Amino acid sequence: MERLTEFELQTIRAGEVISLTAVMAIMIIAISVIIVYRLFVSKQGSAKIPGGFTFEWK
Repeated sequence: MERLTEFELQTIRAGEVISLTAVMAIMIIAISVIIVYRLFVSKQGSAKIPGGFTFEWK
């Protein structure tokens, strides 16, 4: 493994990780809002999300 030069060290930015985390958090919130909306608005139905989670209401 090589050491980074001074120029390479100065060009590293930490903002990319923060941006990715913010985008992922917004996506999780959006998916949760859609599921809750579907639960409260419709009288009957189901919602399936990745990971094997299934929500059904009648």
